[in-house]
Amino acid sequence: MRRDHRPYWMHAFWERFENAWARHFLHPHFDRIGPASKLTQPWHIELFGPHIEAGTTLNIVATRDAKVRLTVWSPADQAGRISIGDAVFIAPGTRILATRSIEIGHACLFASNSTVTDSDWHGLYDRVDPAPAGKPVRLGNNVWVGDGAFIGKGVTIGDHAIIGARAVVTRDVPAHAVVA
Repeated sequence: MRRDHRPYWMHAFWERFENAWARHFLHPHFDRIGPASKLTQPWHIELFGPHIEAGTTLNIVATRDAKVRLTVWSPADQAGRISIGDAVFIAPGTRILATRSIEIGHACLFASNSTVTDSDWHGLYDRVDPAPAGKPVRLGNNVWVGDGAFIGKGVTIGDHAIIGARAVVTRDVPAHAVVA
């Protein structure tokens, strides 16, 4: 592990700068965000759409080459939303994309480049459908989503389940299961 040789005042200044940037530019995009949230390099986090809420101690780490994207695309007749529980960690490159509903429980962990979506985003023949059909996605508490995993529409994942690296999940996963 590389040692941080910066003086403490410099580290504290950088921390305050990141927190102020996140409060000014990102927090207004959330319907609700709990206290003690830490958004690292918040200028690389992209929030799009309404109805995004997060609990306490949300931790998001983003980088220039692996942005984190939370997107809600919902026409006026459907109210899409993303709901994130307490103590959730989201690594760089993660994408959470909702047309209907994505509900993430408490203490979930998303490894790099994982994707959760509740829609196919276009039909087989009509690729410009402004209102793509979706089915709600629900992740229970303490779910671990591995590196590059994909969770598709209509999936429910039980508490304490582990989704392995590069897994493609299209069916429900019971509690305490390991899927790879």
